[in-house]
Amino acid sequence: MTKKIVIITQTLLSGGAEKQSVYLAKVLSKNFKVYLIVLKGNSIEKKFLDIIKDENVEIIRLSGILFKNIIDTYKLFKKEKIQIIFSYLASGNFINGIVGLIARVPNRIGGIRNAELSPKKQPFERLFHNYFLTKTISNSHSAVSGLSKLGFKGNKFHVIHNAFELNQSYISRTENDEVNIISVARFVPQKDYFTAIEAIKLLNNKMKSLKNKFVYYLIGYGEMEQAIRDKVKELDLEETVKIIIKPNNLVDYFKRADIFLSTSLFEGMSNSVMEALSFSLPIIATPAGDMEYLVKEGENGYLCEMRNPVQIANKLLLIIKDFALRKKMGEKSYQIISESFSMDRFRNNYVTFIKNLN
Repeated sequence: MTKKIVIITQTLLSGGAEKQSVYLAKVLSKNFKVYLIVLKGNSIEKKFLDIIKDENVEIIRLSGILFKNIIDTYKLFKKEKIQIIFSYLASGNFINGIVGLIARVPNRIGGIRNAELSPKKQPFERLFHNYFLTKTISNSHSAVSGLSKLGFKGNKFHVIHNAFELNQSYISRTENDEVNIISVARFVPQKDYFTAIEAIKLLNNKMKSLKNKFVYYLIGYGEMEQAIRDKVKELDLEETVKIIIKPNNLVDYFKRADIFLSTSLFEGMSNSVMEALSFSLPIIATPAGDMEYLVKEGENGYLCEMRNPVQIANKLLLIIKDFALRKKMGEKSYQIISESFSMDRFRNNYVTFIKNLN
């Protein structure tokens, strides 16, 4: 009998966990009957529906009202005799752990997507991981290592890296006098954009005597937007740093870029860096989360110490001055994403995990 699987997500709006939930539904639908539950059923973007429009995935939109969602999911679990539930975020873990346990779903697989949890979330996530969920999937080894030291039962974790649906062919760039550096992420403290901007200031000073010019595109949105703008103005970088908010043509920025910069303080598995790899970009990044799986030192980029703008500026300067190195690193980036993070590998990892349950 075909196993029946539920995947729970809070919304289907832009976000790493939401995208991975849709990818999981897509790959598992080849082997199992899959239900994708959206707890806030009105919060759905068409781009996510397009990913699974031709797949055997039943989308269930709930009301967003907690009590009604509990009743509706309980009824579904019992009626369809659900055998496995997957969830990636705290809201889904709650429904998964509590309702799944009451409905006697044998395999309740939660998820933790970041290497660090906020003080408010940590006790809740630890309680559900230790006592209500049968397993927890993390997308990074660093998260498992860190959380195991905080009272999370280490033997209940299983690591499966994110998938990446590669729709982009390799890009062979030409050498230009102006080099475009790009960062793409939410404007939140975790991304440490102040260090990035300070590195750009140092780089700007170093390059005054060189023929090369550069522009830094800082793309995203979030609570720190004004603070970032103030920092750029303070360092007199308004001609060098271009702040772009939620562009509709993000792909074009990736295609025009020459280098990707990430200064995160913590991550799980960075979706924005994976995106950069797919556009054949060399990477300068901090070793946040499982970045070492995405950035091979000296091969497709460099890993720099966190909060070290001097080291970051020096590495940026190195590859700005050396087009041949930049091109070679871009080729390696594309190879890494296409070979190590394919949808086929993602599917095989989950199918093997499911076969090994119980």
